[in-house]
Amino acid sequence: MNLAFYMGVQSGLLMAVGFTAVMAALAVVMHGIGQVLSPILHTVMLTLSGVLIVGGGAVALGLFHFPIDRWTGMGRVAPRGRSGWTLVIAGIVYGVAALSCTLPLFLAALAPAVAGGWGIVIDIVSSFGLGTAVVLVGVGLVTLFARDGLLRAIRAIGPWLNQALGIIIVGAGGYLGYYWLWGPGHFWA
Repeated sequence: MNLAFYMGVQSGLLMAVGFTAVMAALAVVMHGIGQVLSPILHTVMLTLSGVLIVGGGAVALGLFHFPIDRWTGMGRVAPRGRSGWTLVIAGIVYGVAALSCTLPLFLAALAPAVAGGWGIVIDIVSSFGLGTAVVLVGVGLVTLFARDGLLRAIRAIGPWLNQALGIIIVGAGGYLGYYWLWGPGHFWA
């Protein structure tokens, strides 16, 4: 294998470490205060579901705009000169920024751990970390090997990305509502 392959794998894994650290810290806090939040968790999660549906609808209808044109500036990212710590910190920043969309789902996944022990918390955080590593390694490899084509594809579908993101957010909110109204979360009511 060539050096670019290893760089892509290393970048994805190091960012996943930072992302997982954020989720682990959140899991420790949630487990610690879970007994206090347990009585209101159902209401909070249904409220978050409604916020996601309304916010996603606003994005899909063009009332709110994600700055996707700024996000596609891949040419400005220097492929060399990044230390391992830089990538871990980038993963931490990604984890904190991603909480806006992952927090409700992470809390839904973490809810069983409130009543369970630390073993369940570790299992949930590990599964998030593993999933994140798979996605980030894949993105790292695609970015290294198909950078120009990927950038052209993103620019070509750019006018529709906000609507697509809005629909995805509405879907996530709908699923979260389903989970807490009729799915396994309804037992928390």
